[in-house]
Amino acid sequence: MNAVLQRELVVQARQRRTYWFRFLTGLALALALGLQLISLGDLARAMGLWRAGPTGAELFASVHTIISVLLLFTAPLIAADSIARERREGTLGLLALTPLRPSEIVLGKVGAHVIRLFSLWLVSVPVLMIPVLMGGVNWVDVKCALAIELSVLCGGLGAGLIATSIAKRWNVAAVLALGLTLLFGQFIATTAGLTVYLQGPPLLRSMDGVPWLGILAPASGYPWAVATGLTDGGFGPMFSKAGQWPAGVPDFILIGAVLATATLLLLSVLVAGWRVQRVLRIEAAGIPERSALRATTVGRRLFGRVREYQRRRWLFENPARWLFAYANFAGLIRWGWGAFVVLTGTLALVVGGPGEGSDWSVLVAAQPMLMAIGTSLAAAASFRREIEEGTLELLLVTGLPARKLVAGRIGQLWSDSWPAVLLSGLLLAAMLVGGSANGFAGDALVLWLAGAVSVFGAVPIGVRYAVRRLSPLHGWLWTNLTTGFPPLLLGGATATMFWGFRRGGDLSDAGSQFAFVLGFVVTQFALARTWFWLAANDLHTRLYMLKPFQRRAR
Repeated sequence: MNAVLQRELVVQARQRRTYWFRFLTGLALALALGLQLISLGDLARAMGLWRAGPTGAELFASVHTIISVLLLFTAPLIAADSIARERREGTLGLLALTPLRPSEIVLGKVGAHVIRLFSLWLVSVPVLMIPVLMGGVNWVDVKCALAIELSVLCGGLGAGLIATSIAKRWNVAAVLALGLTLLFGQFIATTAGLTVYLQGPPLLRSMDGVPWLGILAPASGYPWAVATGLTDGGFGPMFSKAGQWPAGVPDFILIGAVLATATLLLLSVLVAGWRVQRVLRIEAAGIPERSALRATTVGRRLFGRVREYQRRRWLFENPARWLFAYANFAGLIRWGWGAFVVLTGTLALVVGGPGEGSDWSVLVAAQPMLMAIGTSLAAAASFRREIEEGTLELLLVTGLPARKLVAGRIGQLWSDSWPAVLLSGLLLAAMLVGGSANGFAGDALVLWLAGAVSVFGAVPIGVRYAVRRLSPLHGWLWTNLTTGFPPLLLGGATATMFWGFRRGGDLSDAGSQFAFVLGFVVTQFALARTWFWLAANDLHTRLYMLKPFQRRAR
């Protein structure tokens, strides 16, 4: 285990992005703390409060929330490529030749990731000390924050290990890791919410006559808000207001969450070790993986002749599109996005109900925006396998134009998401017609349209960052920034100009909303076209063979 741990730490220490990621994390936390001080101070003065700014407990809860969200996404994404990369590069068999057992290989990987994430958490300690020195932060705040952050770290690493032991491609492992993390987190949140309902204050016990769906919905969602500490200005004030709680219930929930995530991490190490041993035996015997055979068989049975006709048309128009379609795991991602839309839409309809779903219609309207974040992750890791295996150069020497290669990959990624976007639009239209979004129809449409455009605009942008050999995590961050910031800025500028020309209009009226959508769509289209041309040019000039964003010396 020491050999694997030392190897992983040396590899991370030699990468410049390790130190840049820490620096950017600390800088983002410091900027967020400064903005929180300014915004809350202005809000307090506007409300006529005596204090000039926020308390230390409020700032501590804000920084804790940012750290928890960062760990929630970083931990599974980092662990999702630990074993999958060894399998892709063919080095897992070399590790098997050493005296190390599969469980020791996995433990070495886990130890390196724990040290890496702990060093990332240490960057936030100086920022956390600012609210502590301001006063108002007690032992309850520190205890709750540490327990929640430790639970997020262990749960994310456990989900990432399970995903990386199952999937071989990084994007599939990353999506599976994030899904398992959110699923297990929702299980802990629901368990904590039901515990509070059964053992909590009489205010919650007064809901005894409410149907079980009316109890389960707040019990599943409210713990996420409580875990941030922002609901009542910090964990200490929040627990002090609930004086009717039985002694030890909050501690019991925190200890249970830590033990549950630690158990998940331990079980994931055992499962990953068993999977590594099984993969080594299968590869040594030369047996093809059953999952690939099963996916091909199921795909042929489901789509049949229609799918075959579609692929023949792709072969005639763009052979790259035909080639990438066969490596798509028979539409597994497409079915996953469809299930996501159906589950979240069902939750919004059941909990909100007709005429009462104005708050829950936001969940349906925000579905494409959440899909855009996931699609950008798949796009940022799109050409990683071809570059690592050297097959991209073989594709380029076939005489196929670089723009067709990029267009084929973009078309394959679009085909994974457009059915779910269409289904989400139909669901939102049904809610609007049924009156489930009274007073929120315009904002819901604007949010849905911006998200739907971002789903298709994020793909060419992410593909270009993948061609320039950025790591999938960094490419994903840059894709989200490029896809979101310029369209929002120019769309807001367009709406403001429209409002100024009207002289008396409101930024929330239909005309201003249409101006915002128009500016957003035009900017998104221009960015997508520009990044598509840049990706094709980088492939044509072989710039992908250089380091990320490196140019040839003249």
